[in-house]
Amino acid sequence: MKRLIATISIALFLFPWRPQISGADEIILRKGKVFGVVVRTENDKVFVNTYNSLNTRMTRGVQSFRKKQIKKIVDSRSNTQRYLDELENTGMLGEETTSADLQRLIALAQKLGNKKETQRLAIRLLQLDSDNKIGQSILPAAEWERRKKASPTMNPKLKERLNQWLLLEDQTKRKSELSAIQSEFNFSESLTYMERARRSRGTLRGRHNDVRLSLNSKVDKGVYTLFVPSDYDPMKPWPLLFGLHGGGADGKDGKDVTGSGKSAMNFYASGAARRGFIAVCPTAIQAPWQRRPNDSFIRSILKEIELLYNIDMNRVYLTGHSMGGFGTWHFGPLYPHLWAVVAPMAGGGFQNLSPFEKTKTPIYLYHGANDAVVGPGNSRLAADTMRAARHDFVYTEIPDSGHGFPDDVQEEMWHMFQTRRLAVAPKRAAKGRFKIALSSYSSFNLPVSKEEKLYLGTPGKPLGKDKRSLLARLKLGGGAGEKAGLALVKLEDLSVVGAVSKLLIGSKQTWDVRKTAAFVLGGLKSPACLKALHNALKGNDPDMVPEIAMALGRIADASSAKVLAKVLGALDREFDSRHMGKKMAFSDWRRMMRAYEKVC
Repeated sequence: MKRLIATISIALFLFPWRPQISGADEIILRKGKVFGVVVRTENDKVFVNTYNSLNTRMTRGVQSFRKKQIKKIVDSRSNTQRYLDELENTGMLGEETTSADLQRLIALAQKLGNKKETQRLAIRLLQLDSDNKIGQSILPAAEWERRKKASPTMNPKLKERLNQWLLLEDQTKRKSELSAIQSEFNFSESLTYMERARRSRGTLRGRHNDVRLSLNSKVDKGVYTLFVPSDYDPMKPWPLLFGLHGGGADGKDGKDVTGSGKSAMNFYASGAARRGFIAVCPTAIQAPWQRRPNDSFIRSILKEIELLYNIDMNRVYLTGHSMGGFGTWHFGPLYPHLWAVVAPMAGGGFQNLSPFEKTKTPIYLYHGANDAVVGPGNSRLAADTMRAARHDFVYTEIPDSGHGFPDDVQEEMWHMFQTRRLAVAPKRAAKGRFKIALSSYSSFNLPVSKEEKLYLGTPGKPLGKDKRSLLARLKLGGGAGEKAGLALVKLEDLSVVGAVSKLLIGSKQTWDVRKTAAFVLGGLKSPACLKALHNALKGNDPDMVPEIAMALGRIADASSAKVLAKVLGALDREFDSRHMGKKMAFSDWRRMMRAYEKVC
């Protein structure tokens, strides 16, 4: 009995906070056995959570056993999961990692037979202690010297050459210089990789709300909120959180959306900063997330982020709260081969486990027991299904908790993200035999596509800045058109007024193209732009009126006042048409108030 108590105590001491693979603890009883995680011990009792959550507030699924009922507790995690858990425990190879930590990790990586991961750890070990015998046995002197020479982090000369390369303006010189660097230092990164890294140096850092999508913006119209850590380095791959917001449909016609990527980012920005993640939260085109236009939209956002930022494609995590939880249950099984973990929060929509079993996709699931907005029934069904299948999952259900997203649940979710990697099929296909990939796979190694060339530019070849090229990109709309519009204003070339005016008043153009066209005409500040703006204003579109009014304000011509006065009557009629009895949807009211404000 003393030995059993000691075993339990040691297990709790070593793994005080460890959302684990299902059945990581196998509790072998004198009669039968139970799978779960040991949560705590009290006097002579051992408490086991059969849903694999270590959240001490959870009661559902928690079973207690007297110590005399237990024969032994077996840690039945896979060797891969042991390695990933230990990697997290050592701070993901941060500055505090010791030689002892690395030697322990090397032993686990060797047990997995993962040569690439073993060598990666040996490099780090030899950096700390160049005379370490274990490191030297993995990387003999000649190989160690070759690795040092080829690494910018270990070779100051290479780092300086690459820094100089990043500053070269001429593409031909960059190509020849990189070839020389590759030959001299055995540097392995390709020209495409380096050109994308160079482009990525100029991308956004910190938090940015309502960024217009550029990639495929001719079809996929919308915005996302982005967070990028301040220490982002485009020369190494970074993990990505993809978060879906809650809310629902709004407006008299039901086509508006409550909730936004901006509101969702409030859940994730601080955790992403602490954990070293890039985070992106799109705003749905239509509500709910299961509506068809959202499908290609989120795939375009994911692809855009992977091309603009160095993303570890083996570490992309999908989550969402409320309506976003439903969206997670939708996009999770639709593209299970893309997500290292799927984490639905306070949502519903689970149907079956099959897609996740085939791709070995782990699931973190949360629900408040007293959720009056979305009841926990579907989440409980999902948790029971996963428990019966012994799937890799954690389900946390908090008693006396409603429709929120508690801080301790967020931490549990982040911890699971840190300890899971994508299972990959051969050639990264959607079908095949999936195997967990421990090493990074940079998105900068993706082949160059037609879409990248059109919307973002061929890596290493800047987009054209002449007026013909800018006008062509303005027609693409979205972020690509927005950037082209800014460049057109800077040109101060009035010869574009005719072409831009046609885009503004053309019935075939989408709203985002028309808005950017209005911005360009206002930015040129010429009376020659007034006619098109006046004609467009007569359309009385409450979404366009504010943009045109702002453009007219920049030109500041007295004749515009008469046109704006006429528009007010049409806006009044539009306002009245939005009423639903004595009520009005908030999104309709907000849109109309914005139009009135800009006109007045």
